[in-house]
Amino acid sequence: MTKDTGKRSGEVWAKLLDEVASLERLSQEALSRLSQGTQQATLNQQLDRLERHSARTQSIVEHWDALLAQAKGLKPLVMAPARLAQRLTGRLHRRALLPGPVDATVARTPAVLFMPTNGVGLGHMARCLAIARRMRQLSPETDIIFLTTSPALHLAHRQGIIVHHMPPYSEKTFTSRQAWNQLLAQRLAEIDRLHRPSTLVFDGVWLYQGLIDHLERSPGLKSFWLHTANPNPPPRQEALPDRHYFNLIVWLTGPGFNRQEKLSVAPAYTTVDPIVYFEPHELPHRREARHQLGLPEEATVVLVSLGAGVINHIFGDLDALLQVIEGMPGVYAVIAETPIVSRRIVSHHSRTMVLRDFPLCRYFNAFDAAVTAAGYNTVYEMLRLGVPAVLLPNMGAPTNAQLTRARAAEQAGGAICLETPDRDSLARALSTMLEPETNQKMRQAGMAAITGNGAEKTARLILGREASPQA
Repeated sequence: MTKDTGKRSGEVWAKLLDEVASLERLSQEALSRLSQGTQQATLNQQLDRLERHSARTQSIVEHWDALLAQAKGLKPLVMAPARLAQRLTGRLHRRALLPGPVDATVARTPAVLFMPTNGVGLGHMARCLAIARRMRQLSPETDIIFLTTSPALHLAHRQGIIVHHMPPYSEKTFTSRQAWNQLLAQRLAEIDRLHRPSTLVFDGVWLYQGLIDHLERSPGLKSFWLHTANPNPPPRQEALPDRHYFNLIVWLTGPGFNRQEKLSVAPAYTTVDPIVYFEPHELPHRREARHQLGLPEEATVVLVSLGAGVINHIFGDLDALLQVIEGMPGVYAVIAETPIVSRRIVSHHSRTMVLRDFPLCRYFNAFDAAVTAAGYNTVYEMLRLGVPAVLLPNMGAPTNAQLTRARAAEQAGGAICLETPDRDSLARALSTMLEPETNQKMRQAGMAAITGNGAEKTARLILGREASPQA
């Protein structure tokens, strides 16, 4: 590098740092005015100033690039402030498209907004409904509202819950993920104006930018994140950089999922037992449950529930599984069909019926055993409510940690895990599980593995009736 080039690069660097400092100051001023409800015209003026500074910064960066043609090796030094400028302008533009802040003088109500984020399954929705059910028992005067991406919003409607729907993100229906997040932020702001909830409960794997924007703009809104424990999370889940937006992380544990060291970055957290919709004493007895389903009282009945067919491809063919059960004399199969799929299950096998209901666990006393996927709700409901199960983990769903969960249930004595099932291994597992002595031992072991229901504790935490832990 020549002496003249070095001098010029130093001057450009100084100018660039000055422009970045101006960008940061302008961004903070604009964000402050936005949070105070500044008029749109004033905000637009601020955006114009920011754009001018951004253009000057870009011009300086281009000048710097020209200098780099003469002297290599300095580009990494300029990229940090250049990227900062890009982030600042992008953040402000995103916020400028959001609705204005809600009038903070309008007092919040004791309403609770649940935000389950299912796309193809029922897991998040079912958990939130279980907690909402407990909350109604503890505090009938508390209004409960749902905003969900799940197509199963009718399940909440059936329970008298106010439900708002947000279509899940899809490249086919939205021009960009940013557009979807802007719509989400708008929907959350509308719900805030309508109901003024005092608490938001998010149940999902990943945070959305639209939700983060809403939490930043909602002073006085208490927030919880329900998060399933995963001993081997993928890199994106392990970091969870956005936990600080929540007052409390509620960590949903269970057999095989009791590790807590990854929670150290959370502002405050607590662990709860698996969330189950019903307690054992709330279920109808065996005779009544079978009468409701039209099943013979003395028959041997196996529940078949292979999960959300949109994402699960476990045994390859339901028909092949039913052939195995049909080959067992006197054994009936009840095929669970999720209430959110459009394609209905049709079976022509003898001694079979299709059950489409929610929550399915209300009928668990009717079943001698089950063959199921290893999703969170399914496994822990089977254990807690005493249904011996052959578990077929979905190896293609890493965020569900189905294999770890299935192995833990088997180790607890309440299930048999088949990682690579075929007809022979499935027939052997079912025969073993249906032996009266083994069946009874598995029932008892499963119920001993989970002695509590996290729905009760979580409901108390949300209602403020149980002290939240400190960070």
